[in-house]
Amino acid sequence: MRALQLELEGTGVRATIIQPGQTLTEMGTDWGPDATATVLGEWVRFGAARHSHFLRPPAVAAAVVAAVTTPPGTHLPLIEVQPEAPVVLDEHLHDTQNERTTGGTA
Repeated sequence: MRALQLELEGTGVRATIIQPGQTLTEMGTDWGPDATATVLGEWVRFGAARHSHFLRPPAVAAAVVAAVTTPPGTHLPLIEVQPEAPVVLDEHLHDTQNERTTGGTA
């Protein structure tokens, strides 16, 4: 990629790598359960899947739009897009905060 960027330098053409994380697409929909389990196991093993959330295709498309609409004079050589982990509500934390704000009379 670096060689391509150097070759394009001064031409007004920019090269960007868009690196999406796990994305919800039709890829793998024709895999059997064993193949799916193997692939997901490898994703977990290599740290590519840390939780069950997947990117939606519009999120990846937004990264592409960001790359091509960046103002002249600005270059985004790498955009990594990862799914956000699910929000986990810590009930103990919530109860503690509630006690502080209500004086324990919730």
